[in-house]
Amino acid sequence: MQQNGFERAYVTFDPYFGTDRDHNIFETPYVGKIVTNPDWHTPYQNDTALVFLDNPVKKSAPATIAPLGFLDGLRASGAIQDTQFLNVGYGSAEQLVVSKTGRTFPFDGIRKWTISWFTTLDPEYIHLNQNIHQGNSGTGYGDSGGPTFVETANGPVVVSVVSTGDGPCWATSVNERTDTVNAHNFLDPYLALG
Repeated sequence: MQQNGFERAYVTFDPYFGTDRDHNIFETPYVGKIVTNPDWHTPYQNDTALVFLDNPVKKSAPATIAPLGFLDGLRASGAIQDTQFLNVGYGSAEQLVVSKTGRTFPFDGIRKWTISWFTTLDPEYIHLNQNIHQGNSGTGYGDSGGPTFVETANGPVVVSVVSTGDGPCWATSVNERTDTVNAHNFLDPYLALG
């Protein structure tokens, strides 16, 4: 939505958004301005953004962003191989094939969580295994921008946000890391990550 020249977002914390016919996202008290990373460019480079809400959220504590180099440290220690990655989002859980229109990924409005395991790490992305035949689960259409958490001794931290993955959402998700210099350079002034 455009308002006064700025991108606006409607945000919900409803775990069952879309299942209540009386619930309308445009009636949420949580509306705000979208601020994208100025270094973003296609296809998915520096794929981070923030939403500055007009009204404070009183019932939810903010998530903690992973410190610089967090994932590199997990990889160096070997712990990354045994780390569970918790994905949260409202994306599609099923692929529905409709003969005349091809593949569709229906939105049901229910917040879901999945567990993925490590595949590869590069300077900008973490690739996560979401192959169900290997005991994994993952993200799908509609989960883009959603967080991936890792549990630490001090509580969960956001290590990445969903960017893309394989077309049918069967094998691998590709997530923009939040523990990089670029991500922190963008987020620090807003979130005082220090």
